[in-house]
Amino acid sequence: TQAIRLRHNTITFFDDLCVDCGACINICPENVFVPVIDEISDFEKYEFLIAIPSRILYTQFGLNIHPELVHQALKKIGFDAVVDVSQISHELSFVISEHLKTDLKAKPIISSFCPSVIRLIQVSYPNLMELISIFDVPREITAKEAKKKYAEELGINISKIGVIYITPCPAMVVSIKQPAEKEKSWIDGAIAIKD
Repeated sequence: TQAIRLRHNTITFFDDLCVDCGACINICPENVFVPVIDEISDFEKYEFLIAIPSRILYTQFGLNIHPELVHQALKKIGFDAVVDVSQISHELSFVISEHLKTDLKAKPIISSFCPSVIRLIQVSYPNLMELISIFDVPREITAKEAKKKYAEELGINISKIGVIYITPCPAMVVSIKQPAEKEKSWIDGAIAIKD
């Protein structure tokens, strides 16, 4: 996107061209760019803490490590509950498929899953905005449903429930802290998988 330019041995950063992809973090030999991340201790203010792991987390382990073992480990490090996005992902796939069958004007649809793609369209291709999926992403739907469920089950205010997304992607972290597609995320923070 040419958000970072090098001229006469001087680097200039153009914030308005940045799409929050995180490529600068991975490529910079001087480590000038650092990801915005949270620590588990940042969430001590919540009475109940929910982890929503990116599906990529499960692939970091061997085939003999069942996702339930990953969930148990997350609970041991301080989460009260772990909610998987798989069910919502499957349901959303069905909804989108049905939407495409019934609304012939809906094609093509650009997935809203990747926040960097959304930001790239906003910055460089605004004429494509109307093609972005109208449906929210699985991580947001999962967070919303989990907060409502546990607030009702535990009898506590929804604002006292914290939802943390565990992700390898800096763009996901930015989209949680500064959502480009809506006013506020249902997710309260994010932790990098490596952390």
